[in-house]
Amino acid sequence: MSDRELARLNQTVCGLEGMASLLARTPGDFAVVIHGPADCAGLLLQGMDQPGSERFFCTHLEEADLVSGRAGQRLGRCLEVVSRELAPGVVFVLGTCGSALIGDDLKGALAKAARATPVPLISPHAGGMGWISQSALLDRFGLLMLEACAARPQERTPRCVNLIGFEPGAELRRVLSGQALEVNAVLGPGAAWSDWARMGRASHNLSIDPELFGGTLAQAERRLGQRTLCVPAPVGFAGSLAFLAALEAEWPAPGDHPWPRPSPPALLATARARLSGRRLGYNVGSTKNLEARTLALEGLGDLAAFQELGLEVVLLVQGDDRPARLEAVRRTLSRLGCGAPLAVFADTVQFGALCREQGVELVYAADHLRSRLDGCGAAFLPLGCLRPGLCGVEPNLRAMLAAVDPPTEVTAP
Repeated sequence: MSDRELARLNQTVCGLEGMASLLARTPGDFAVVIHGPADCAGLLLQGMDQPGSERFFCTHLEEADLVSGRAGQRLGRCLEVVSRELAPGVVFVLGTCGSALIGDDLKGALAKAARATPVPLISPHAGGMGWISQSALLDRFGLLMLEACAARPQERTPRCVNLIGFEPGAELRRVLSGQALEVNAVLGPGAAWSDWARMGRASHNLSIDPELFGGTLAQAERRLGQRTLCVPAPVGFAGSLAFLAALEAEWPAPGDHPWPRPSPPALLATARARLSGRRLGYNVGSTKNLEARTLALEGLGDLAAFQELGLEVVLLVQGDDRPARLEAVRRTLSRLGCGAPLAVFADTVQFGALCREQGVELVYAADHLRSRLDGCGAAFLPLGCLRPGLCGVEPNLRAMLAAVDPPTEVTAP
């Protein structure tokens, strides 16, 4: 599926801005050089509220450098200073619009600079600029981490797994441990450099959406000899059981120590009785957060947790409503096995009116849309609030029930 097609159900992002943000969120011993004008670096860094931006440097290209062919020389001097003064584990070089417009040969410049420093110098696959889908950017980031620190030869450990872009929750982790399965690392945005560095120890990569990090997983298979196992999203009771069933199919347990078969919590039946038949508005395409949790399965990773309660789901998709776009959205939904009806809104100001028109009683949406409900009477749950795994089932059910039937305040007479 093309990048343009993937972008239809999640917002696009500037490749340079997105890659810089992901690198700033990654704890580790590395530096980042932005190859472009100082204003470009300033615009990127001023919005970063997380630690890590102190590792960013800039070549400060000026007009004279761009037109005279001296941009490569400035990059070489910058890399020399950063490598010598900081001696980081690796230096990532991000191209900008300015360096791209003059056709700067980043690969050639890095190859030349590498002869003068022992520090590895790496530029992201396909460069660091351009508007792409958030899903594709996460994959590009994964490939960058794989190239930088995970491709070193490591002895694979049997029954050792990486969790790619998702967290199953504490209780499911204990189940895995009880079946002698070791969680090696949880890899995705925010994972530490040290986590990526030990990626190669695992025998398997578990993914709830093999397309989200598709290129990264394919490279891990080729270069690290790892297998990719696609598993259901462990959200909700049925989803958590399906997650365990997929693992049991791969690693059958001996007869004297079977995989657990937990009983549904009593609250599940209560929630079904109170929520079945109610209309849920499930928002897609309104976030730009570069979070694997909300981008997996094109944003539909939590949908099954609502559907198992009997809620009638309508997808509230942000974007234009041109026939070609709607047809592409339907193709994507069909590929994901989702037959829910959809309603489209172009701008957030239309969100409340759309919820009224669709008669939804509960809305699961990006948090910034809460203020756009405009008194339509629908209860609200913020996107991403559902907890994963079996230990998250009851808290999730309580949150849903409290949203649609809030407790009545009792006032003293």
